[in-house]
Amino acid sequence: SALLNEKVEEQKSIKIDTVRELIKFSSLKPSYSSKKIIIVDDAEKMTTDAQNSILKTLEEPPENTIIILVTENINILLPTIVSRCYTMKFTRLDENDITDILVLKGYDMKKAELLSEMSEGSVSTALIYDDIIKLLEENIEYKNLAPFLTVSKISKTSDFRRRADTIISFINAYVYSKINTSDNREELLNLLKENFIYKNYLKHNVNTRIILTLVLHRFFKTFNYFNDGIFVKT
Repeated sequence: SALLNEKVEEQKSIKIDTVRELIKFSSLKPSYSSKKIIIVDDAEKMTTDAQNSILKTLEEPPENTIIILVTENINILLPTIVSRCYTMKFTRLDENDITDILVLKGYDMKKAELLSEMSEGSVSTALIYDDIIKLLEENIEYKNLAPFLTVSKISKTSDFRRRADTIISFINAYVYSKINTSDNREELLNLLKENFIYKNYLKHNVNTRIILTLVLHRFFKTFNYFNDGIFVKT
C-alpha cells in the first residue's frame, strides 16, 4: 500500500488499485540484487477484486520475483489464491527467544522479559505493546486525568476503535502475566471478565471513548499505576 503513498495503518482493506500497482512493480527488473521480493502483509485485507487481480501474477510471477503473502487467517483468502501459493505455517516463538531478540534491539532485560511474557509468541505483538506502554506513560504525572488524556489523544486517529481494542488486549495480556503471582487473583479475574465484555461492546458500536476511559481507569487503579508505572509487582 506504500506504493500509492497511503498510510498502511489507516487502511481497512487492500484495494485493487494498490494490487495493480504491486503487479506493475513486480514486472520491473531488480535494481540491487538478482531477485526481487514483494511482501503483502495482512494479505487477508485484500478485497475480492484485489485478490482476483493478483491471481495471474501469483500463477506466473515475473522472472526472479518472489511474492510472499502474510496472513493470520488463511481462511479469509480465496481458495484460488491459496491454491497458487506454497503454504508455510509458523508457530509461536519461545519467550526466551523473544526476550533475546528484544535485548538485541536495545531493550533492558526487565522490559524485554515483560514484553515477551505478554507477546503470545509474537515479536510484532511485543513491539506493539511497547508502544502502548510508552503511550500510557506519557500522562502518568497527571494521575486521575491520565485515562481521559490518553483517550483524548488517540480518539483523534482514524483507527481509534481498533487501537482501543488493541489497548484492551494489552491490558488483558498484562493481567495474565501477573495473575499467578498476585494476592488479588479474584480481582484480576473480574477485571478480565469486564474487559471481555467491553471488547464485545466495541464490536457493537458502543461509545469507544467511554469504554476505553473506563478500562484505563480500572487498570490504573488496580495496579497502582500512578505510583509504580507499568512494572509494579503484585
